[in-house]
Amino acid sequence: MFFKRFCSHYQLGVLFVLLLLCVSCSKPHEFAGTEFPNIDAAPEIVGIAKGQDFQLSSLDDKVVIVFFGYTYCPDICPITMSEIQRAYEQTGATAEDAAVLLVTVDPERDTPEVLDAYASAFDPDFFGVHVEVAEQDELKKNYFVFAEKEAVDDDAENANYLVTHSDQVYLIDRDGNLRVVYRGADLVVEELASDIAYLMAN
Repeated sequence: MFFKRFCSHYQLGVLFVLLLLCVSCSKPHEFAGTEFPNIDAAPEIVGIAKGQDFQLSSLDDKVVIVFFGYTYCPDICPITMSEIQRAYEQTGATAEDAAVLLVTVDPERDTPEVLDAYASAFDPDFFGVHVEVAEQDELKKNYFVFAEKEAVDDDAENANYLVTHSDQVYLIDRDGNLRVVYRGADLVVEELASDIAYLMAN
């Protein structure tokens, strides 16, 4: 009698654990960033990267992380790129799974060669994307990016100018849809890694 009662309790316990696991598995993923209310295709990005013509839409079946910055940036850009690199590394992603783009907002100084060297310093698979000056306004409009030169020593033509810019980081799913946007200043490496891993698996 005791053995039967024990088995019955044991079976109920196992069933309860299985039910908990099912509930846990069915819980929807909560993105750390701000989800876009509609799942729409990411605006095209056309430029030069790794010495070749580049198009965002060519990154078929990859999760794409996009950051708009520039190589002369003294603070937020290297910090944000470092955090993206750490998140990318934590997921165990390869170039087959995900792509990271640094799209310059300073095309005059950030030549394709400069961008390649800068992006590759974080990871050889990262893309430094040069978009022509004439295409910058349309691109910034499409991605709600603000970027404006800030004169140094009251000289707008000074080669040492800074670029005041917004710090959004975008996450694009394997189908090429914009899914999440983050403020670079608010990035948490583990949270970004979790979001990337989720989109790689779904």
